[in-house]
Amino acid sequence: MKQGTRVNNFEQYSDDILKKYKVPGFAIGLAKDGELCYEKEFGHRDMEDELPLSADTVFGVGSITKAFTATSILQLQEKRKLSVKDPVIKFLPEFKTPNEEQTKQMTIHHFLTHTSGIPPLLM
Repeated sequence: MKQGTRVNNFEQYSDDILKKYKVPGFAIGLAKDGELCYEKEFGHRDMEDELPLSADTVFGVGSITKAFTATSILQLQEKRKLSVKDPVIKFLPEFKTPNEEQTKQMTIHHFLTHTSGIPPLLM
């Protein structure tokens, strides 16, 4: 299968998924060796006015940052720059909770697994 056929198949599949699951839109970029080799926007940034996405469309990233943060922390652990068993205050000495003893015991692992004991923030 040639490169152009794969790209066309991917783009058709993406369009089909948008319609099937009623996804407003998404943008994708692929890089190889630090060079952007593919970028495309699918769908709309405004469904009501049918405004298309563009390379400048701003997306809310939501919880995806958790995966990037966890990956980065584990890479740092592989390089022995930190351990997930380290207390959070080793790297963030200004971090405080009402219970100083509990604060000292909170580890990076607790934060990665959402088991620190800190209640969720309500919006």
